[in-house]
Amino acid sequence: MNVDFKKLLSVPGIKASKPDYSSAGYNDILIECYNYRGMLFVPPGMIIDLMNKILPEHYSGLKQVVYEPQLYNPFPKNSKEYKIGGKFFRADKSINIGMVINENELKSTFYHEMGHLIHVTGNSGIKLSEWLAISGSSQGYVSEYAKSSAFEDFAESYSTYLIAPDKLRTVSEKKYQFIHALFRGYHEDTNTIIHKGWIG
Repeated sequence: MNVDFKKLLSVPGIKASKPDYSSAGYNDILIECYNYRGMLFVPPGMIIDLMNKILPEHYSGLKQVVYEPQLYNPFPKNSKEYKIGGKFFRADKSINIGMVINENELKSTFYHEMGHLIHVTGNSGIKLSEWLAISGSSQGYVSEYAKSSAFEDFAESYSTYLIAPDKLRTVSEKKYQFIHALFRGYHEDTNTIIHKGWIG
């Protein structure tokens, strides 16, 4: 990914410097991280750690993960333009992560975008018709954003399952059970993911 630093520097109030760049390969996925002074430092290994908490079939077809905070959120957190950013690009099967303030936001954003990859590609054997019925039946929602569409509901629920499964279960047992089934019982709890039978 080529970053236009002149364009970034032209945004009012932005003091961009050339970032430290690092990359790594992981199961044929290119992971690229652009780290700026004063922002959360995210090495490729941190993304790999997040990927190790999910089944490989969930990220099947993913080509690239990019962490580039100033590309999506060049505005201060207290400004009206600021938002935590992430984007799944369907055409090139890539996940881009913008500004995140801490590791919890990184996890939440990454797993949310991974949820979009799953419902778009059908990875993990997801049955979208079943999800649409569950989401549309006035079940609880884990966030306000989840209410915007069944697909955002899935992405938010998937992320919550990995980070705070009890919260998802409290909000909606049906949503919890649906996503739990995608892991075929491999996700034991949020702190100790046990990889049974699918790692070397």
